[in-house]
Amino acid sequence: MIKFCGKFAGLLSFGFGIIKGVIKIKLDVLFLVFCVLLMCPSAALAYLDPSAGNALVYVALTLVSVAAYALKGIYYRLMGKSTNKYETANDIVIFSEGKNYWNTFEPIVQALISRGQSFSYYTMDAEDPGLQIKSKLVHNRFLGGGYISDSKLSRVECKIMLSTTPNIGVEGYPIKKPAKTKFLLHVFHDPEGIAYYKKNSLDFYDGVCTVSDYVKPRIRYLEKLRNLPEKELVSLGLPYWDILLKNYHESEPHERKIVLLAPSWGDKGFLSFYDVKAIVDALSPDFDIILRPHPQSWKSEPELLSRIKTLLGNYSNVTWDENPDPSQSLAKSDVMISDTSAIRVDYAVIYKKPVISLKVKGENLSSFEYSDLPEEMRSSLVEKISLSIGPEEVKNINEIVKQALAKKSETNDFIEKNIVNLGSAGEHIADYLIKKAKEV
Repeated sequence: MIKFCGKFAGLLSFGFGIIKGVIKIKLDVLFLVFCVLLMCPSAALAYLDPSAGNALVYVALTLVSVAAYALKGIYYRLMGKSTNKYETANDIVIFSEGKNYWNTFEPIVQALISRGQSFSYYTMDAEDPGLQIKSKLVHNRFLGGGYISDSKLSRVECKIMLSTTPNIGVEGYPIKKPAKTKFLLHVFHDPEGIAYYKKNSLDFYDGVCTVSDYVKPRIRYLEKLRNLPEKELVSLGLPYWDILLKNYHESEPHERKIVLLAPSWGDKGFLSFYDVKAIVDALSPDFDIILRPHPQSWKSEPELLSRIKTLLGNYSNVTWDENPDPSQSLAKSDVMISDTSAIRVDYAVIYKKPVISLKVKGENLSSFEYSDLPEEMRSSLVEKISLSIGPEEVKNINEIVKQALAKKSETNDFIEKNIVNLGSAGEHIADYLIKKAKEV
């Protein structure tokens, strides 16, 4: 076995030596040379145990798959079936990282189809619902994963590409800006805008569909700070709110008011910094409670949730919501207590109910755009509609909730001043895409 592994390692070393000496050869040819070397080993008298054999077979199959992909590209080029390394798509391309962003793209997709506009829908997720659309107007395509999908996307040639992925083109980020895409357009999937994006997140975009005008000064500030050309900024709304409004329903009447505890997860969530039992004890005389941890909490901090479940096991007025879809709890409850979660804006804007935010220890924001913005631009949208309290005020949480419920809602004024195209953002973005594609 040792002798066999030695010969195998020597063969690999020899192969990599050749590769190192021909750096300028195309990647396809390097794969071919490497695979040919593996297919011509010298004889070795050795015993191969089953586990080692399985591992080597797995490696061999992987290398054959990679080689087949490379050889296919070489074949098509040699046969003259591909004279251009770029893939010409429809004038309009929508690029999605996966099914988690379908709520952002669905309203836009449906609006484009209703207008008779052809377009391409590219995704990195085989389970993306966008791949299931059956229409002559839609060219849906699964790009694959990892390096292959990044490579395919970089070769797309189109007039305008819409994406909700930050950091495209940024050094160190795997997805590069497609060289043959004339206009790269970003659409937000979060009402908070750019402050909590990673640094340089939109530097390589040509345009941005903003939730409303309040985002624009922040983008302009960062452009000047980095000596970047001005992007085309258009306030068109938040498309996933179209879906929330479409699915909105009134809850059934209930005797006692219901408080929804909706913490974020990790360092941004209040479960790690507040005594949840003390909060429940303070609320219990007058309210029923729904505790809905962030879906990621069940994966990242199960021990914490298990401990809290044990603490609250005897409270008959406490129910847990473990459904990934929060709509039922949002509709049923009367007031929300949260922390840093963006669900607060959804709750206030769509359901028009009061929000109370618990202050938590700030996470390190040095890697976010937040740290490059001046103090006056760091405030979040939710601060305009949320009552924020700290640990010292939690003992009065029962009275604070009552005051929040009794206070006249200012949500309608907030929406009028800060939100555009509520419920119709997808249609307005589709119209802009069609218009922009003609201009380009």
